[in-house]
Amino acid sequence: MQKLRENSKGKDIPIVALTNLAEEDEREKALKQGVKEYLVKAMQTPEQVVETIKKYIRKENI
Repeated sequence: MQKLRENSKGKDIPIVALTNLAEEDEREKALKQGVKEYLVKAMQTPEQVVETIKKYIRKENI
């Protein structure tokens, strides 16, 4: 993720983390590294995941 952020083309790409790690310290670490959303698999429905990702997709890219 750090290399992506260092690249001028990658610095504005929103990152949505979908993980099994539910610990708050893992979430905080990811957010500090630039993750826009931190989703825990066991706590999200597939519909919630899709809706979260839709927030970051520009209509012109679909």
